[in-house]
Parts: sequence; C-alpha cells; structure tokens
Amino acid sequence: MVPVISSLAVSLLLAALDQTIMSTALPTIARQLGGYQDLSWVIVSFMLASSLATPLFGKLSDMYGRRKLYLWSLVLFLLGSALCGLAPSIQQLLVFRALQGAGAGGLIVLSMAIVADVAPAAERAQWQGVFGAVFGIASIGGPVAGGLLTDYVSWRWIFFINLPLGAAAILLAARNLHLPRRVSPHRIDYPGMAALASLVTTLTLLSSWAGTTYSWASPVIIGLAATGLGSLIALILLERKAAEPVLPPRLFTNRTFLLATITVALVGVAMWSATTFLPLFLQLASGTDATGSGLLMLPLLGGMTLSSALGGRLVSRIGRYRPVVLAGTALATAAMTALAAMNTDTSTLLTSAAMVLFGLGIGVIYQNLLVGAQATTAAGDLGAATSTISTARGLGGTVGIALLGAVFTTRLNTRLPAATSSASSSADSPYAIHQGLDHATRSAFADSIATVFLLTAIVLTTAFALSWLLPNTSLSAK
Repeated sequence: MVPVISSLAVSLLLAALDQTIMSTALPTIARQLGGYQDLSWVIVSFMLASSLATPLFGKLSDMYGRRKLYLWSLVLFLLGSALCGLAPSIQQLLVFRALQGAGAGGLIVLSMAIVADVAPAAERAQWQGVFGAVFGIASIGGPVAGGLLTDYVSWRWIFFINLPLGAAAILLAARNLHLPRRVSPHRIDYPGMAALASLVTTLTLLSSWAGTTYSWASPVIIGLAATGLGSLIALILLERKAAEPVLPPRLFTNRTFLLATITVALVGVAMWSATTFLPLFLQLASGTDATGSGLLMLPLLGGMTLSSALGGRLVSRIGRYRPVVLAGTALATAAMTALAAMNTDTSTLLTSAAMVLFGLGIGVIYQNLLVGAQATTAAGDLGAATSTISTARGLGGTVGIALLGAVFTTRLNTRLPAATSSASSSADSPYAIHQGLDHATRSAFADSIATVFLLTAIVLTTAFALSWLLPNTSLSAK
C-alpha cells in the first residue's frame, strides 16, 4: 500500500503545485518571453484544461479502468512540463501549459479514485488525509518554491524539476499499482462532454474576465453568461438521456454526494479567498514585503498539513466522517470571522493565530467529504463521483474568487483617496501598488479585504449548515 500511495502522492503534489507555483515567476517570464498582455493565460490555460480533463478522465476510468489512464496522465503531464521548460515564446508556453493542465486534471481525479479502489472505506480517510496535506503544501508552498527557483536557478526549472519526480512516480506505479480490470459496455457521451466543456470554459472565462478585462455589463460578459446558462440546461437534458453519461444524474439523487459537492464548492471559495487576499493584506495593509508575506503564510500551511493528516487518522479510528467535517467547518468559520476583524493595527501574532486555526479547520473538510461521498457511491461511478467533487472545488474557487475580487475592487474604489483610486483602476490594478502607502490608504486596503473575509465567513457558515444535513454514515460497515 505504501509504495502505491507514495506514487499517487508524488504525482498529486506535482499536479497541485503547478496550479500555484507560476504566480511568482510570471513577471520574469514576461520579461524574457514578452507578451505581458497574455500573461494571465499562463495560469488560466492550465486551469481550464485541468477543469475540462477532470470529469473526462473520471468517467473514462469508470469505463476502461484507472491504471493505464493514470500512467498516461503522468506521461502527458511530464511531456507538457518538458515542452513548457523549452518554450521559446509566450504563445507556445500557453499551448504547452494547456497540455500540462490536461495531464494534471487526470492525475488529480485518478489519484483520489484509485485510493477508493485499493483501500477499504474505513481506511480511506487516513490516506485521503495524506492527500489533503499534499494540497495544503502545494497551495502555500507553490509560490514560495516558484520564487526560489526563479530567483536562484531559472523559471524553466519550475517545469524541469517535474521530470525526475514524475519518472519516479511512473516506476513506482508500474511496479506496484495493480488494479482489477474493469469490463463495461462502452458508449462515450460526446454531446454531454461537449456541453460540460462549454460550461466549464464559459465559467472560467467569466471568472477571469468579468470586472477586469471587461465590465460586468459588457456584451462579452453577458454573452458568456448566456452561453453558460444554455450549456448548463443542455447538459442537464443530455445527461438525462445518455446511455453512459459523463455526469450520471443518479449521483445527484444521492443525498450525501449532493451535499458534499455543494459544500466542497463553498470550501473552495474560502480556500482561494484566504490564499489570495491574505498575502494582499500582509503586503498592502500591514506593510510586509513579498517574501515576508509568503513566509507569514506558513502558519496556514502548517495548520492544513497537520489537520489533514491527523483528521484522516481520526476518521479512520472512529469510522465516521461527519463529526470531523462539522468540527472543521465550525473552526474555519470562526477563524475567518476573526480575520474579518483585522485592521492595520492587528498584530502579526494574532493574524498568524487566526491563520493556524483556519488551516486546522479547512484541512479536514475536503478529503473527508470525498471519503463520505465515495462510501455511498456505487463502484462503477467512483471515477465520475470523484471527478465531479474535484471539479466543484475548482470551479467554486475560481468563480467565488472572481466575485469576491469584484467586491474588493468596488469597496476599495469607494475608500481610497481620489488619486490612489484612479491609479488602482488603471492597468496596474490595486495588486501592483507597492510599499510607501500612507495610513489612510493602508486602512482602505484593510477595510476592503475585511469585507471580503466577512463574506467568506458567511460562505463558510453556509457550508457548516449543510454539513449538519449530511447522513452520519458509518464507514466501518462499507
């Protein structure tokens, strides 16, 4: 079991890191390759391809088995990584990042689904807890690792470093990963996949462009919203009639699965809110430099890593996931409420304490909700169920952070002095304003971010309420 989990953990770490590791390298990449106007797409192209690939790989693994698809996902990811490291232009880097993202989407969903294949339900929480710690390390450690590699080696090694680690994961999986062959009638749901791809694409573009590249009332954003709504309606109608739907409607008749999916999406909003706006608060409200703000995020990483590992062991011991999820959502809600009370005079000690508590709470939620959903899902739907929950977390975070970003910008523009407000709405954006801000401006940033955290606390309160509705399923009987 340990060699299998080791392979899965390494590949999952690589896929998760490449979601966040690019942020600190983007300015250097832009200087060397040009194309500042396309820079955001270095991240967006990866996330879009990953979101599209996740449900596809999940469903295909239910039909064809997971071992070969897992190995091919690793190969695809490593191929994309090698090509990204060699990319001579920003345009080629965007294409290769999409290729890498497709492989990462497969790795994320298949790693989690394979655990359900090789471990009894009562033991899955323990191993999924390891994966939760991996995600925690990637969320906070990615930007730090990206900055170090960029400053002291080269941004290209952000991609090249994947190659030896990925090769080791392939060898471990090839030698130790033995899964039962899956035999089922194969009829691929192409119309459903197309509708799902359209929905994911429009949601990603909306979250990337709305309120930034285009105004919310612009024809482009209105058109994307209409296309997304049409895609959702088409997906629902198509999946009800498909012989082998990519998102089986029967999954959503499962109370545990439905509640877990919605709760995971809300938790995704909270996680991205914290990792996006806490560094902003530390730099623009507290006056910490970029490196310092990254280091000050380590308490959040420590809390997540610790609770992910220990929370999984606790669920395996007591045989029930619901009490741990309830405790996690309650703790995360309380911590986010405390973060919403921060201002320019809040001490680093109090901020760090709130981050530790938030990390402890958030670290036990996702993986254990996934364990609960997998325990109540038929074996033939495990891949689709796992991919749906994983996609819900990603889309919840992406769409949620876009909406919270709009709230932040609106609030900031009403609080900043006229001159600074004008600068913040220019091409540089509020995120580019550096040190040297006066107290009034720092207070404006602190107040705007506190508003975002208050809304995030409300989102987490909703997640806590939904957790009460989860069936208290015994995993030991599964």
